[in-house]
Amino acid sequence: GSFPALRFAPSLAVSLSMLEFTRECFLRLPPNVTGFTGAVESFLRGRQYKLESTDTLRRRYGNSLNWYISLHAAADLHVTDTIENARLANL
Repeated sequence: GSFPALRFAPSLAVSLSMLEFTRECFLRLPPNVTGFTGAVESFLRGRQYKLESTDTLRRRYGNSLNWYISLHAAADLHVTDTIENARLANL
């Protein structure tokens, strides 16, 4: 699946696997969307892909990553709360 860069009329959809990879990297490294997207842009340019501008990918990918991390954290919190509530109900 893919995750949109914006909630309405997104111009970029990012692979969920790529977002999870980035999230895992940023758990172990300082978060640096600018550096990460710069490396992606360089990689794509070397393979003859043309991008609208250098800042566009950073902003759109950053939006996708921000929404993905927020959703991931909310899901983790929901699961943790559900387990805790079930545990307390059985005491």
